[in-house]
Amino acid sequence: YVVSSDEPKEQLQEVVSRFGISLSPADFMMRCAVCNGHGYDAVSREEAAARGDCPPRILETVEEFFACKRCKKLYWEGPKSNGSLEHFTQLFETFNRQ
Repeated sequence: YVVSSDEPKEQLQEVVSRFGISLSPADFMMRCAVCNGHGYDAVSREEAAARGDCPPRILETVEEFFACKRCKKLYWEGPKSNGSLEHFTQLFETFNRQ
């Protein structure tokens, strides 16, 4: 399948329509951005601090951390993740109205 548009938003709409993709908040961001692995393990703040790959300001403000089950990349919820779900929910609602 070849996407016909050069515009990212139109490409997404085309793929969503062509393959009948729906957005499930429960599955949103459940794949690792590094290795595409599925699922995460909970990591305590202490474990996150000991790893050395978490910025100090995040350790001061975030309580819940997650590590990819496959490659162990560290994640946490914040404004970017919350904003992403809202953004894509609005996009999919727009696609469904058209």
